[in-house]
Amino acid sequence: MTTLQIFLLGPLTVTINDHPAAFRTDAERALLAYLAMRQGVPQRRDTLAGLLSPERNDSAALTYLRNRLTRLRAALGDDAAALPWFVADRKQIALRAGNDITIDMTHFTQHIAAVERHAHRRLAGCPTCLARLEAAVALVRGELLAGLNFPSEVWETWLLAQREHLQQRALDAMTLLRDAHIEHGAWTSVLAVAQRQLALEPWLETAHRALMRAHLQLGDRNAALAQYDRCESVLRAELGIEPEEATQQLRLQI
Repeated sequence: MTTLQIFLLGPLTVTINDHPAAFRTDAERALLAYLAMRQGVPQRRDTLAGLLSPERNDSAALTYLRNRLTRLRAALGDDAAALPWFVADRKQIALRAGNDITIDMTHFTQHIAAVERHAHRRLAGCPTCLARLEAAVALVRGELLAGLNFPSEVWETWLLAQREHLQQRALDAMTLLRDAHIEHGAWTSVLAVAQRQLALEPWLETAHRALMRAHLQLGDRNAALAQYDRCESVLRAELGIEPEEATQQLRLQI
């Protein structure tokens, strides 16, 4: 069975039977990413045309979309798949659902939803949900569609909103996991999760404080102090502010 894997949580990566797919332009990448984030839900052609080429008139934009879809299908070997990857008619286009298509963002969302639904008394005491959070966090390789900056104001506006939403979901999941590790005293794991948070949001003070505490608990006071210095430097450089009182108090306790 031919399989299609689409990785959105970081630089866009697409494989067919574990072999990288090659695209000619970012327009095809953008079209695939948009459809993948709405897998199984038909999208209007005029909406997609406006996303990819808002500067063209309606007829030209629809022609451009049709050409991009043709190239995208060729890049993904759509004709060779047991079922075409795309379902399209004169008005709509969709990336179909199926077990032969894997999308990291779909799995991320499913893991988080399962944790939110589960009726555990304490997250830290629920190994099933902790495993789900670990799996969700492991899927996040960086900023959503990192590096895919397609020259369309409509696309950029949409992508910015999606990135902000996804980043907050990822940070929230990491916070839950980090705090559970703190409760368990798993300080090496705290280090790993907090560092991943700072890779997404370098000025997140709760992550800086978690790193300071973890370094101290692991017997490295110098690393804890150095972490405070990094926190202070980032906040001043990026936001023009001083660390929160809680961060400063933790520094004094160290």
